Amino acid sequence: MSHRGDLAAERKLQIIQATLKCIAERGYHNLSMQDVANKAGLSKGIIHYYFENKQDLMKSVLGRVSQEIEQLLVKIDDTAEPIEQIKQMIRLYCGIVYKDRIRYCVNIDFWAQINQYPKFKLMIADHYSTFRSRTAEVLKRNIPKSRLKEIDVNYAASMLIGLVDGISLQWLFDKKEFDFNNMVKKCEEIFINYIYNYNK
Repeated sequence: MSHRGDLAAERKLQIIQATLKCIAERGYHNLSMQDVANKAGLSKGIIHYYFENKQDLMKSVLGRVSQEIEQLLVKIDDTAEPIEQIKQMIRLYCGIVYKDRIRYCVNIDFWAQINQYPKFKLMIADHYSTFRSRTAEVLKRNIPKSRLKEIDVNYAASMLIGLVDGISLQWLFDKKEFDFNNMVKKCEEIFINYIYNYNK
């Protein structure tokens, strides 16, 4: 890639990161391109040079967030024991809200826009589809063959993502309600028991 291409990629990333912070602080509806420019330390004209309008910028932000979440699966140690790999996956998913609250809050803000902006709905649906597929791949590698015949890994992937989203939302609304790390351990136990059909 040329120096100019590197600079453009860096500038876009700078703008996207500034937008993430603005959405977390103000929400999508209260966000303006001037807010992004101020946060990024750039002129509004530069923002418009790289992104035609607010929706164009939002699509890039959502794409970036989705990509970063999906790339978490690469961090799973595929040399670990099967149960440990599944636990790692659950911890990585739950860590999104615990360690990087901004990106999770941005996701929530996008959910709220889907009726007004159908393109956002399609993008989020595509993100979840990819997320489910990659989760299912990890499960397929680590579920015993005897159980794999009985379990629909796509269904199991949807269940796991729903479990993570559910506890994450509750914790964001009221952090005093439960200890997040203890809840993650409980989710691991519930899901592992389901996958391996333990009778405990």
